Amino acid sequence: MDEEKVESLLHKAKDLIPVDDHLKKQLRKSFESKKKKKINSTILYGITLAAILFLSFVFVSQPPKTVNAIELLVTNAIPFIDVANGDIQTIANHEGRLYVTMKNQEVYTLNTSGLGLSKIATKEAENLKYLLEKEDLTIEGRFTIYEDKGNILIKDLKKNETTIVDKGHSPSINRTGDYIAYIKEDNGMDQIWIADTNLKTKKQLTTNLLQRDSTKPLYQYRTPVWGEEHAIYLIKERMFDDEIEETRLMQIELSTEKLTSEQTVDQFMQALVVRDDDYAKSLMVSPPDFLTVSNPRISNYKILSTNEGKHVDEVRVEITRTDSHLPYLNNNLYTFKLNEVDGSYKIKEVTEDQSTTISSVDMKTFQLIQDGETRALFTLDQLNKQEIKTSEYRFSSIAFDDDNNRIYFGIQEMATGESIFGVSIWVYDMRNNELTFLKRMEQIQDDSNLVLESMLVSTDQNYIALNIFSESNLIPSVYILDLTNPQNDFYLDQSYATYWRGEELIYESINPLFTTLQSIKVNNSKIPK
Repeated sequence: MDEEKVESLLHKAKDLIPVDDHLKKQLRKSFESKKKKKINSTILYGITLAAILFLSFVFVSQPPKTVNAIELLVTNAIPFIDVANGDIQTIANHEGRLYVTMKNQEVYTLNTSGLGLSKIATKEAENLKYLLEKEDLTIEGRFTIYEDKGNILIKDLKKNETTIVDKGHSPSINRTGDYIAYIKEDNGMDQIWIADTNLKTKKQLTTNLLQRDSTKPLYQYRTPVWGEEHAIYLIKERMFDDEIEETRLMQIELSTEKLTSEQTVDQFMQALVVRDDDYAKSLMVSPPDFLTVSNPRISNYKILSTNEGKHVDEVRVEITRTDSHLPYLNNNLYTFKLNEVDGSYKIKEVTEDQSTTISSVDMKTFQLIQDGETRALFTLDQLNKQEIKTSEYRFSSIAFDDDNNRIYFGIQEMATGESIFGVSIWVYDMRNNELTFLKRMEQIQDDSNLVLESMLVSTDQNYIALNIFSESNLIPSVYILDLTNPQNDFYLDQSYATYWRGEELIYESINPLFTTLQSIKVNNSKIPK
């Protein structure tokens, strides 16, 4: 198998999962920086993050006391489940559980952890079907909500009086009966609104955008449903002209407590990781047209420090970008400057303080570019050839342990004749100028001829997650290398690693109908090799 075939396989694998085909062709700096660099576009294989664990473990909103709708602040609005080919039909909340109905009539429920969907047995799904078809919009003894002729109305059951709440459709009442969520068209674009059931205030929660070079809206929203706490779930459909390009289940978290400047930057970075430009832009004073691209993509970030000033806060962040299946890594230090706008912190400026790039342009020599100087590190010829089983091979994906100055990299073998090819993982110790072979793989279960797409080093530097697929099966698997004890290596079938948090791996579980986020505590894992 030659280089062109590897690239062809990567393209085919990419097509199995919904990706943002518009953004991947636009290469633009993620931030307004003091330095501008041009990076060549490369083979694009990457699975759009379908879900994000940060919704629950990075920032957990405190359920607000009953206040007017206009006082509630959006503290998170990142989509967390990708639904392939728009197969989702509707969502509903029944007795405190969120249910998702697919177009093939299968019913799933959101896991109690807030991550992933679990299928409901057919018999139970049949019993639930009627209950999930229409939300009960009556708060017993108080009022009922309904829509008529483009308006949302509330009927006071005691006074027998009906009042228009607002123009809109698809209303949903929260558990306590204090708020209504609904969809309202504004200048030809859907927006999500909330209103008080006592009719005092109302507030727009989303900021829909126009499609590029078009007067048509970028998003359609469907079936907003309140969760148990002050959170709204809804279906968000990304449009291309009049066609649905991508369908996601998203959650809007509300709170009376505003995000701190550090939490705002954390949310901004999470949005960039999942390539949700719209939410990221909502956290900026003057956002650019584009923030993210498919490659190089953000594979890691670390908030280093926060300096709270009288008028402006500064947050320093280390951001790592890598390129799918190619030896390229960029590690930058940024300073975010934020101030308060309308009661919330907004990012007003981002500057680049330091940049380090590790790459192999010619696929033969690794080099380090730092402070404008380029230094050769090691070459392909220095590797122990006994660990490589084909005559043709090249450098592949890389990851960087900046705490210990170690570069982890893959060697992609190229098939010659009928031979089986695989990938091997190595580490280069920059301090001691040492190259060490770690592991070679040529088969996972019954699939051989492996291709390495990307790798992620855990934040505690004890594990590496490898995203690998085979020539015969383009759905990726995750192979976990335990750097402290190789006997504990294991794999996750039909999965894609997205992010590390300590020893906890956040990964996408790939289902024919949808892709959901899962998490696994690696040191407690019992998954077989």
